[in-house]
Amino acid sequence: MPKFVSDSAREVVFDAVIQRLSGVEPELGYILEEDPAKAASLAREVLLGEVKASLADSDVVAATRGKKYPNLSDAELKSAVRHIVRTSMTETEIRRRVMNELGYPHEFSLFMETPMDRTGEEARELVRGLGGLVTKSGAMVMGMMHGAEGLILL
Repeated sequence: MPKFVSDSAREVVFDAVIQRLSGVEPELGYILEEDPAKAASLAREVLLGEVKASLADSDVVAATRGKKYPNLSDAELKSAVRHIVRTSMTETEIRRRVMNELGYPHEFSLFMETPMDRTGEEARELVRGLGGLVTKSGAMVMGMMHGAEGLILL
């Protein structure tokens, strides 16, 4: 049984690397996985999912830098907003940046939930691993907006 269960994929992966470099087995559990080796593998997959999703959005954002709402495809708009969400702290900041940086003229739906218990923290880690949206402050985010081609689900 691990010394304790971490709610952070980064912490679990870091522990596994340090422990293995020291010639010992990892010590931390992760989410519902108490076996440290399996927990380290799960945490690694969560981090990879988060990084892949973030890089995919960042590539599109870099390619469309300077374009505003009327000239963005729905895929470009979605990636730009996802990037804004990941790099923002609050709903107010997200809405302001979408309006100012992208020139988005319409209201859009945002639902943000900050985990308040262990189950919520575990859900947030899984959302990250599946490429979902989590703000810098740790809130999980879902949203909908209108693009030129129809409804965009963030």
